[in-house]
Amino acid sequence: MKYDNEILNQIDGIGFTSVNGVMCFKDFDRIRLSKIYAVGRSTAMAIMNKGFPDVKVPTEFTVNSMIQLMLNDGLKNPVVVRSKVGYERDRELIRNVVFLVDYDLEVIEHNLERAKSLIKECRVDIVVVTSSKIASLIKDSISNCIKIVSIGPITSSALEGVNNIYEAKQHDINGVLNIISDLLRDSNG
Repeated sequence: MKYDNEILNQIDGIGFTSVNGVMCFKDFDRIRLSKIYAVGRSTAMAIMNKGFPDVKVPTEFTVNSMIQLMLNDGLKNPVVVRSKVGYERDRELIRNVVFLVDYDLEVIEHNLERAKSLIKECRVDIVVVTSSKIASLIKDSISNCIKIVSIGPITSSALEGVNNIYEAKQHDINGVLNIISDLLRDSNG
């Protein structure tokens, strides 16, 4: 996605909300002197793999916690890189930062319909949901026979009314894997 390149000339810190945001960001050469932040260890590792060894991660893996850490560190011009969906959801709630929208989610209708069918017909045991957008798209297809693993509180809130949600304690892919491991161990006795 396009954004105003002048924004990067004025920042003192930048935060990434997801691995996807890191993968889509093309201006790492322009942020070498900025403080770098990430929501979660997986996102931090993706940034480190781009040559940035010093990445700050809040103790709670949420966008709000990362922004609060940025502000507590005294940043005057923080920027947060995020998806179009995240930006549209949070833009009115968070006014202290500039958002760079660097990617969007595309719904592939035939894949969505297939997933909804598998879920509705209980042909899978566990469904992992990693975004509120995905949650909103599949919510009405969820049956009580399936366990839903949510990556975090925003995703879980989009599943309001669904009873069989297991939310990761650590809001990243490792937290999701821990929950799946626990569920599989419990089902195997």
